[in-house]
Amino acid sequence: VGDKKPRDFSYLIKDTPIINQAPTEAEQEAADDDGLDAPPDAAMAAMMGFSAFGTKVETAAEKQAREIKLMEKRKRSSSSVVESGTVSDKPLDTVSTGGQADDDNDDETQVRVTTAEDEQSTLGMPISHEVTLKHGDKPVSAIALDPNGSRLVTGGYDYQLKLWDFNGMDSALRAFRTTEPHEGYPIRALSFSSTGDKILVCTGKAQPKVVDRDGSDIMECLRGDIYIYDSAKTHGHVALVNSGSWHPKEKNWFLTGSTDSTVRVWDVDEPKRSKLVGKCRSKTGRRVAVNTCQLSRDGKFLVAGCEDGAVHLFNVSRTVIRHKSQVQDAHAGGEVTSVAFARDSDRFVSRGTDGTLKMWSAKKLKTPLMVAEDLPCFYNCTDVVWSPDEKFILTGTSGPDDFQAALIILRASNLEPAYRVGVGCRGVLRVLWHLKINQIVLGCADGNVKVLFDPVKSDLGAKLCATRAPRKTDPLDMQFGNLNSAAMDPYMIEEMRKGSWMDQRTAGARKAMQRKDAVASRMPERPIVSERGVGKQGRTLSYSGSISQYVAKRAAYDPTRDVDPREALLKYADVAESDPQFVNKAYLETQPQTLYNFDEVQDDKPEEKKPKYDPDYKKKQHIGGYRVEE
Repeated sequence: VGDKKPRDFSYLIKDTPIINQAPTEAEQEAADDDGLDAPPDAAMAAMMGFSAFGTKVETAAEKQAREIKLMEKRKRSSSSVVESGTVSDKPLDTVSTGGQADDDNDDETQVRVTTAEDEQSTLGMPISHEVTLKHGDKPVSAIALDPNGSRLVTGGYDYQLKLWDFNGMDSALRAFRTTEPHEGYPIRALSFSSTGDKILVCTGKAQPKVVDRDGSDIMECLRGDIYIYDSAKTHGHVALVNSGSWHPKEKNWFLTGSTDSTVRVWDVDEPKRSKLVGKCRSKTGRRVAVNTCQLSRDGKFLVAGCEDGAVHLFNVSRTVIRHKSQVQDAHAGGEVTSVAFARDSDRFVSRGTDGTLKMWSAKKLKTPLMVAEDLPCFYNCTDVVWSPDEKFILTGTSGPDDFQAALIILRASNLEPAYRVGVGCRGVLRVLWHLKINQIVLGCADGNVKVLFDPVKSDLGAKLCATRAPRKTDPLDMQFGNLNSAAMDPYMIEEMRKGSWMDQRTAGARKAMQRKDAVASRMPERPIVSERGVGKQGRTLSYSGSISQYVAKRAAYDPTRDVDPREALLKYADVAESDPQFVNKAYLETQPQTLYNFDEVQDDKPEEKKPKYDPDYKKKQHIGGYRVEE
């Protein structure tokens, strides 16, 4: 054994480097210059069939190429953005895409918009690219972004509330949570608190709700008494809540407006009654629905837009809400859909279904400062917002089924249109421009949420998930599936309907199923229909339900209860007179003959009662110690 030579494996690695041999200095410098890692080991690829163990790591060049390709897909066409004339005679430059730059400068490959408006604006106009989030099939009626711009919450007419996380979302663009705050009620308004830890949810129900960042309930306001005529005397709303927002100064206070003609200020720590109440009235003094309301930045003014086209202004303090002034014909012939205060707490704009947008002054509310027309509006929740630098005003247009809606960007100085951004649907309901991430969020009538951004001017937000590769499918995903879903067992259909699958139905569907269940609905037994005239399944054709009830009823049956006693005696009258054997015949020998005096007339008058007062009472008194009597 000791003379045996060891086997020689040198032929396997002849003229090839060692598998784990470190790269030379020249190779390392070349790799650093190209921005790449060390080249793959050709020896391992030749010997084992693969160059490395585990998942293949994406190189910097491959990642950059993939992000550029995905960003090009998010690029909007230049035809969808139409620029209107500017203040000067020189027209604006059209939205263009920067040419292909050198490899040394990666930023030159991004889309840039160079216009005169960008020179005037601090943030620019982030409308060159877009990301579309699929909320549902019905209009999106509410959107909100947290102060950091990392979490988006959307709500619509499909009763669902969806939460989106830009930091954890990939290019698949899926919501991480879906809830239904109030079953069967559309969501009318959403708002993040100033701290970003609470979300105000206003639905068609009269009880606003506050949830946390993950959609879990924190509190729910109390419903008012519908039988109290004066709505200011009850503790809560009695009709659906149309609008809601947080107080700009108090972090736990929030404002709501309802169809019951009231605006209320609530405290999260006191959900059983509102802190402040204000009432809106029509020209005739009747109740009028409040479609929208908002507080000024300093919290001293409150403006409310109503269903009859009126705008009401209130003075607000910590103890009371007082009505200051109103304009009944602010949007004559339509409804006020939205109002928005500027940072100076004096100017505010209002949007109406009459196709106009007006700017007002809180100090002089009788006439508008400026008016913009030709803005079709089909939905009574169409938004109007200021840009973060307050140089532009944004609103959307909407119309019937064949209408082509757009985002209209107006100059705040003269309300002249600056941009018109097409969205490809029939309505833009909600608009939001976030300051920190510099992105515009649109809630559309087709159930989509569009996030507009610019690769250079915007930061974080949708820009993160727009270029993030989706998660690769794992073979185990196909094997195990979703562990939270029910097992598809054909022999347990009834159990599935009665279990968790029943909870997924709507309230109407559950009630319809319960009506068909005789036990759950306590349905009475129906009468028997038999072809042979006999009972079946232990039941007879009588009114009683079972055979035991029938026997018990017949055993305790007394036939005399069904006979009139007078008629039963009168049928023996003739027999008693012709053959008196029951009474008179037995007493013929012992009793005298009965004589009746028919001549004497009996007096039916009652006897006279003795009078309570005796007229001879005084004579019967003792006079001088002696009793006098006649």
